[in-house]
Formats: sequence, C-alpha cells, structure tokens
Amino acid sequence: MSTLALYEENEALWSLLFVAANFYMNVRENQKVSDAISRVDTVVNASYHWLDGANQRNFCGGTSDSGACTDTNRIALQQLIDLKLIKTESTQNPFSTKSLQISIAPAQINHSYITLTYQDVPVKACAKLEQKLKDKVKVINNVPQISCQDVAGVATWSGTF
Repeated sequence: MSTLALYEENEALWSLLFVAANFYMNVRENQKVSDAISRVDTVVNASYHWLDGANQRNFCGGTSDSGACTDTNRIALQQLIDLKLIKTESTQNPFSTKSLQISIAPAQINHSYITLTYQDVPVKACAKLEQKLKDKVKVINNVPQISCQDVAGVATWSGTF
C-alpha cells in the first residue's frame, strides 16, 4: 500500500490528531500565560510591600523620584526572596529559562514604579499577556506602559507597575 493510500485511508485519524495537538498547544500556552500573570501579580504585590517596609520614598532608595538611580537601597528580586516576600519560583519565566527581571521604572516615568520584563516569550503569548495586564499597568498620557517587542518571532514583554 502506498503512503498516499495509507494517508487517505486514515485521513480522519490524521485530522483528529492534528486538532488534538493544536488544542493541547493552545491550552498549554494559556496555562503559561496564566502562570506568568500570577507571578507578575505576586512580584508587584511583594515589591510594594517591600517599599512600605523599607521606609523609603521610592524603589530607588534615593530622595528624588527621577534622575539617576545609584542608591544601594534599590529593590532587587533577591531581596524579595531573602525577605520571604516571594518564592524563587515566582521569578521563573514560564516560557523560557530566563528569569523574570525587575528594574526601577525609567526616570522619565518615576522611580516610584517598577518595570517587570519577561524575555523569550512566544509572540502570541506576549500579545495575550499585554491584553490581560493592560488594565493593571501604569498609564502615562493615556498610554498604558506595557509592550511586546517582537524580534524574529520571539518577544520581550515588559510592564510598568
């Protein structure tokens, strides 16, 4: 029996397998997006808890909300872990081996906010993250501070909270 005849004979089975595989990949991606959102929420909440406990003006630790951020009292994921505000798992990227990154929001925004970044996110998943988190991020001049930057089919997601 030729390969074509075998395929035609089992076309319904192949179609079913294809649909099942696509369904599984979509469910798995949605699960990773949900995990990423949960981790972002955890880190954001812990960061603001850290700021309250640090008894300082902003995440930079300085006296100004703008300008260079060189203070040694700036926020870091390791501090949140050491203080048991988050677990190490909260910093893991569900999409790749690269960890979630935290940084002080750029000076043009304000050091009273943090920016979180996931690298190596599938473009479709990045768009879902952007859509689901757009109402939680800082808005400046009516523009939510959230983005997906696509580079050759892999994206970097970031949001300022």
